[in-house]
Amino acid sequence: MQITEKNMKTLNQKHHKILKEFTKDVDRFIYDVTEDQTINTFMNFIPLKRKAEMIHNKLGEDIENNEISKTEWVFMLPNFLMFGAVGFASALKTEENTIEIEDKIHDLFSEMTLTIGDLDEMLSEHLLTIEAMDIIDDIAGIKQTTTKTNKQ
Repeated sequence: MQITEKNMKTLNQKHHKILKEFTKDVDRFIYDVTEDQTINTFMNFIPLKRKAEMIHNKLGEDIENNEISKTEWVFMLPNFLMFGAVGFASALKTEENTIEIEDKIHDLFSEMTLTIGDLDEMLSEHLLTIEAMDIIDDIAGIKQTTTKTNKQ
């Protein structure tokens, strides 16, 4: 586990990059759906976003304590942000903007689909790397044991 900018917990740099990109997608979505609102409406999303990030980091600590799996955790922040953003946008719907907001929600779902694919690929690579490191550690341990046995 590593901690990157703004103290966001991630598995690695690729995980950080994916989360950062999706967070930008959500910010752009919120900007677009609040385009005809006051700046305060846009700013009202920020506490929700910060809470999602806080929960993500807290659950990341639970991975270290083995209370939650990496497989579940890597997808949580995008899910929190996605559903938070959709709920936020739904509250802004009027007769005049419903179609436009629904189109933007559809676009965000498309971005989420790509993000899930990227996260799945990153997780597979991460788990393979860990598995390879474990095998190397096992081989090194066997060699060390064999060397000690041969010297005796």
